[in-house]
Amino acid sequence: MHTDQDAVLAAVDVQPSAAGGEGRVLRAILEAVSSEAMKPWSSVCLQPAREFMEIYVHTAGSEEPELIEIDGAALVRELLVIGQGQGAELVMIEAVAEPIDLDITIEEAGIRRRDHVHRGRCRRIDVRVRYNGDKSHEFHPVATIRKVFEWATGSGGFNLTPEQKAEHVLAVPGADHFLDWEVRIGSLATAGSCDVVLDLAPKSRFEG
Repeated sequence: MHTDQDAVLAAVDVQPSAAGGEGRVLRAILEAVSSEAMKPWSSVCLQPAREFMEIYVHTAGSEEPELIEIDGAALVRELLVIGQGQGAELVMIEAVAEPIDLDITIEEAGIRRRDHVHRGRCRRIDVRVRYNGDKSHEFHPVATIRKVFEWATGSGGFNLTPEQKAEHVLAVPGADHFLDWEVRIGSLATAGSCDVVLDLAPKSRFEG
C-alpha cells in the first residue's frame, strides 16, 4: 500500500534538483519522517467533531437540578448514572409524553444545549394540592411548579382571583421556603412513590 510519504518521495525523484546533492539531502530528510507522523494529516480531518453540551438534569428526590456536560453522541442511558442518579430507571423530556429510548444518543433524542431532562421511576406524578380542601391532578414529571400553580389556582383547581393568585405560592408541607417556578414536579417525588402533596399557601408565611 502506497502512503502519502511514498508519493512525496516519488515526486522528489522526478524533480530536476533531485539529481544533485540538494535532492539527496531532501530525500534523506523525508525518509527520516515516519509514516506514523504522516497519518494524522489524512485521518484527523476525517474524524467527526465531538459535540459536548451542558444540560440540566432533574432527579427524583432532589429539588435542585444538576448542570452536567455530556457528549451529544453518548447514549441516553448514561444520564441514569451521572452524578446522583438515586436509582433512576427512566429519562424524560418535556416535549415527549413517554420515556425516551435509553439506547439512542442524546442528539437523536432531541436533547439540546441547556435543555431540562428528568430522571426517575415515574411516568406520571399524581399531585394533590391542599387549600381549603384537596384537589388532585396528574402531571408529566418534567412539568414545572409554574404549570402546577396555574392549574391549582385556575378553574380546574381552586379558582383564585388574580389578586389571590399574586399572594399565594406552592410549598412542600412543613418546608421553610416556597418552591421556585422552575422546579420540576417529578423531582419532588420521594423514593418508592409517584405522589406529591403540596400546600397552596400565602406567600407572607415565608417572608420576614
